[in-house]
Amino acid sequence: MKGGDILKVLVTGFEPFGGEAINPALEGVKMLKEEILGAEILKLELPTVFMKSKEILEMALEEDRQI
Repeated sequence: MKGGDILKVLVTGFEPFGGEAINPALEGVKMLKEEILGAEILKLELPTVFMKSKEILEMALEEDRQI
């Protein structure tokens, strides 16, 4: 990290699964502030479809590198 760069933290949670209406872990992610101790908090909901979550996570990481 270079001087003046903003630290970014990616926090993920899976969508509800197993017939549940909510996933408490995802709800916790949603409740996080946008910034904590000067770090930008990026939130991402991941699907529970096999290999789809990996694709979405990789896309999000690549998009952030281009900013």
